[in-house]
Amino acid sequence: MPLTPVDVDFVNPDTGFVLGEDGWLARTEDGGASWHVIHQFGEPVGGIDFVSASVGWATTRDVIWSTTDSGASWTRVQTPFPPGFVDLVGEGVAWATDDRFRLYHTTDGGKRWEPKTNPCTSLENPAAWSASFIGSNDGWFICGSDEGMGGETKVLLRTADAARTWERIAAVERDGDEVPGGLPAGGYVGDLFFLDPKTGWFGTTRYGEVWHTQDGGKSWQKVNQGPSGVRAFIELDFITAELGWGLLFVQGDGGWRLARTRDGGVTWETVNVTVGAPPAPGSS
Repeated sequence: MPLTPVDVDFVNPDTGFVLGEDGWLARTEDGGASWHVIHQFGEPVGGIDFVSASVGWATTRDVIWSTTDSGASWTRVQTPFPPGFVDLVGEGVAWATDDRFRLYHTTDGGKRWEPKTNPCTSLENPAAWSASFIGSNDGWFICGSDEGMGGETKVLLRTADAARTWERIAAVERDGDEVPGGLPAGGYVGDLFFLDPKTGWFGTTRYGEVWHTQDGGKSWQKVNQGPSGVRAFIELDFITAELGWGLLFVQGDGGWRLARTRDGGVTWETVNVTVGAPPAPGSS
């Protein structure tokens, strides 16, 4: 049966995970050629994030769950807040926001959470945001505000000191002039992903564009060339500078599709996730 994806995360070119809209978690060990369900959550799950083939976290409306056995079993991660965005960057090292977009950081698997500063909360009329961290110190936030007429103001900020300070490195006004090499004014914030301190991608909704940086976010270039009719890119996940995955929404196609690029985001091909009957809820 086909699985409709809501999140994707690959840990190497062969091994990856897809979360389905019904809480099914599927795994591939051959680069997406075949999939099998390894778990079904008994509640809606918003996202998954794995740092290895064995270790990963999953986020529900009120709880973060952790696995150390490739998703076969899950234990609860303690949080003093209802989790929203979660970025697991190492075994026990993670960034997370709560339902009010306040930012937190843990280095001990969630036993302690240190409050940090989310730079997007200081903007007027915030509409959307996305973040990407590559360790305990380095991360980026892209903040969208003043949304309307098919575009929004966007500000990209970077931290290199564990969110103690944030540096504004790129920005564009919704009604301003776009600068060559700058962020696009058109489209809304979809997703942000950095592979290393220099290499990153930014996906938009409404216009379905993918932008690429090779200097840590100071300059950007639109790279994607299809498929036609794409209206949104989210859940970007790159394994190398060339091989990446994401979810795209094609107008008239009826839902999100898993997609793969082999050339750094220039071209994308959709990948069907077909699985057998899932296990009973809460089992593996």
